[in-house]
Amino acid sequence: MTAVITSGVFGCGGGEAPPKLASVKGKITINGLPAPDLSVTFESQVAGGGRSGGVTNALGEYELSFAGSTTPSPKGAAIGAHLVRVNSAVAATGTLAAGGAGGSPTDLGPTDDSAVPGVVIPEKYNASTELKANVVAGDNPAINFDLKVPKM
Repeated sequence: MTAVITSGVFGCGGGEAPPKLASVKGKITINGLPAPDLSVTFESQVAGGGRSGGVTNALGEYELSFAGSTTPSPKGAAIGAHLVRVNSAVAATGTLAAGGAGGSPTDLGPTDDSAVPGVVIPEKYNASTELKANVVAGDNPAINFDLKVPKM
């Protein structure tokens, strides 16, 4: 399955139980190559569904955790339709940006430089995302996205 991703801020109402979640894993590539250190956000389009996010590893793989009021955050995303946003999780200094450690969801904005050399993630994958995914109950097949990005 191929999908597109965008960025957002995570959060959920204080003290509320999370919605029904399902495991979500996948891989982000840029022009076919693994894309490390990217923030991946799934924003539920279902009322009360909240947001889930993760950060890609060196192979471009991610696993989502629900962004709610419990610690640690439960793995997965709400069942149903989602907008997907992808941003850089690495600051220009090469260090993980605030809030991005350990796969925590982070919104760094649409113009952050990617960890992939010479690539800036376009707004169509974050602020004005075209990426969508549907999360089903149980184990989901990998939800992969290959971002088509011009080199700078």
